[in-house]
Amino acid sequence: MKQIVNVVMCAIVLTGCASTTTIPLSKSAVQITTRAAPACSPVAAERIALRQAAAETIRRGYDRFVIVNANAQTNIQQISAYSNGVPIYAGSHDQKFTIEMFRDGDPNGKNAISAREQLGPDWKKEANEDQTSCLD
Repeated sequence: MKQIVNVVMCAIVLTGCASTTTIPLSKSAVQITTRAAPACSPVAAERIALRQAAAETIRRGYDRFVIVNANAQTNIQQISAYSNGVPIYAGSHDQKFTIEMFRDGDPNGKNAISAREQLGPDWKKEANEDQTSCLD
């Protein structure tokens, strides 16, 4: 029973483990910054930022995007321990992307990533939600 409770608690913690902000840089470029909890991995933070880039591309009326700059940083510290010896961590995995967006047919975006393909078959729903979960 205790294992089931632990698994459920982990799932609850990981489902809303990240926050993302978007800063417009021009009509066709934005900066995506994701900060994920220590329980997430750096790869999960990167995946969340990539999905958010795809969602922002669609929201802004574009179809494809290219990452023109990426930066990652991990800031994790052990701050304490539970009484049973499980460590408590504070900090975050941060991922920052600058993307340039293109419409289908734009020759400058011929090698760009399809935002719809990145979000998958449920892309309409995904494009309207901020990406906050490490579980995908």
